[in-house]
Amino acid sequence: MPTITKLERQKKNTSRISVFVDGEFAFGVHEQVALKYFLKSGMELPADLRRKLEYDETISEARIVAERYLARSMRTEKEVRTRLREKDFRQEIIDIVVEALLRDHLLDDARYAEAFIRSAQRLKPRSRQKLLIDLRKKGVAEETARAALEEAEEPIDDSETAELIAAKYVATHKGVEPEKLKRRLFGYLQRRGFRAGDIFPAIRSVLEND
Repeated sequence: MPTITKLERQKKNTSRISVFVDGEFAFGVHEQVALKYFLKSGMELPADLRRKLEYDETISEARIVAERYLARSMRTEKEVRTRLREKDFRQEIIDIVVEALLRDHLLDDARYAEAFIRSAQRLKPRSRQKLLIDLRKKGVAEETARAALEEAEEPIDDSETAELIAAKYVATHKGVEPEKLKRRLFGYLQRRGFRAGDIFPAIRSVLEND
């Protein structure tokens, strides 16, 4: 029976343990995996235990990838799943890791939607419909996205937002012929997801006060 002859903490990555079997290096595992199975020198290592170690090590690796991805910015569940698929983890492993992240509140699409709306309205205002579309593209469920829109810290009024955007646009396009400015401004607001019913009053108000 193969036997663990030495456990040694790795120098380059101190959270990993090198496992030596019958006097030779066999594989490395995360310290949490080693602790879970109470690995120690002199312990026999049957094939089924080796498979369990490899399985849990894969879960640990996937979790580390996901946490590093989340450390850079908030992400949706869909984005994390996509990231793990890109790293060639099996669907079963992805499901286990995502469920753990949700349980530990490291993944929360509702919280993501709230932060996304808050940031978008501060940096690049847009219509409610455009916000909804953008959140859906990120993988946020429609019900979750709509709830976040309703509960936004600052109420989202499309008519007010359209007028605010129009005013900023006009201020940076001085000297443009009026009719050409109207056409460009209409297209600009339309791309931000506003309806004609909000666009025309906004353009009229801004140009009258310009």
